[in-house]
Amino acid sequence: MRILQFWWQTLRVSAQHNPPQFIEIVMLVLAAMLMFVWLITQQWPYLVLGAGYTLGSAASIWVRESIAPYPHRRLFHASIVLILTVILFGLSLVDLLPL
Repeated sequence: MRILQFWWQTLRVSAQHNPPQFIEIVMLVLAAMLMFVWLITQQWPYLVLGAGYTLGSAASIWVRESIAPYPHRRLFHASIVLILTVILFGLSLVDLLPL
């Protein structure tokens, strides 16, 4: 029970400290889960929803960075490269869909 309380407190403090970044992380985790489900089931709605979460998170990061520059530029660039890689991976798998 203490472990669950610890994780809950950590999530709560993280969400209160930097809400936009917390939402972006949640969106990216959901996108990764949906892409994994898509790899198993091969149903296109999972792929579309995962790509939507990924694009939404990328847009949120881009807007947040343009308003208030982040002091750690390398981390920002690494996250953008990761997001673009996930988008390109998802879009390249669309050709494999049976129509």
